Amino acid sequence: MRAMLLSAGKGRRLSPLTQLRAKAALPVLNIPLIQYALHYLRGFSIRDVVINLHHLPHSIKKAVSKSGMAVRYSWEQELMGTAGGLKKVEDFLSGNDSLVLNSDILTDYDLQELIGFHRQQRPVATMVLRPNPNPARFTPIAVSPEGRILRIGYPAEGESAGSHPLYMFTGIQMLSPEFFRFISEGCYSELARDVYQPLLQQKAPLYGLIMEDFWWELGTLREYLEANLLLLKGNANTGGLWSRVAPLGETIPQLCGAPTPLLGEKVTLQKNAQFEGGVIIGARSFIGKNCRIKNSLLWEDCSVGEESLLQSSIVTDGVKLPPQSIVRNRILIAQARGLDLPQGEPMGENLAFPL
Repeated sequence: MRAMLLSAGKGRRLSPLTQLRAKAALPVLNIPLIQYALHYLRGFSIRDVVINLHHLPHSIKKAVSKSGMAVRYSWEQELMGTAGGLKKVEDFLSGNDSLVLNSDILTDYDLQELIGFHRQQRPVATMVLRPNPNPARFTPIAVSPEGRILRIGYPAEGESAGSHPLYMFTGIQMLSPEFFRFISEGCYSELARDVYQPLLQQKAPLYGLIMEDFWWELGTLREYLEANLLLLKGNANTGGLWSRVAPLGETIPQLCGAPTPLLGEKVTLQKNAQFEGGVIIGARSFIGKNCRIKNSLLWEDCSVGEESLLQSSIVTDGVKLPPQSIVRNRILIAQARGLDLPQGEPMGENLAFPL
């Protein structure tokens, strides 16, 4: 079976981090996010994978090169949308049933359940769904008791909402070969608006399969930090996801007080560095003496001056903080990166953004 990872988007909700790396290349516990998706697929013996690229493609290629998997790439000079990107790789995917995953999710859902359901029902497509905690944010999807998708989106004016429970799409779907003939050729198109909605109007067989496993979307800056902390703390809801992916990384769990932080290779800790909550520090970073760091994520090659305080913050590559810095609920980017980020607030040699 073949699969596609959707990775071409600009990740605007995760800016300014996505000015530095593509969303799929952002580190989660010092491992690029897309490596989790590749490891996840490999766990189900799925090794024929295509990844679409557009925004900062070199950062994704660099992340994939460390995954140990050979993949194909589909370059989009202009963004093609979720459906247009699929159409572009039709020759690779359409010979058999195929899997399509968003690259910005973390999950331990059993894909064998999806594969078995799809092959039994033989729909045009099967979407993996979960209960919708926030219909104002996540497009509501109504499903019949048999699993048939009845509606995607909000009811039209004057239309009854019905009594069916509302779900949301997880970013995991399985497509039958005939699905591709419903996508327009050579133009921008989105799956929900341009493919699924017309198929529902045609009464085509679309099914939804409900999951109850661990699932996390890195949709916002706060969710990105929370995902790191959740996996680090080994919350039971994560289903051991981190322990299964850990061998892919170069990270070294190291005791340095309680709870245990996660340190990358060649991290230097000076005397009396204190860690609270969850702390992740990338490779080759330096933490000065008497520093206090709480619920924060540091990327690679960071330097934190002595007696500094970091709390609920994200510190990106190459940031250097002078002694006695106080940083709360901020994202820090080194000005030396040369990015045009006028909305940032100067903080020494760095730019600070609210988290």
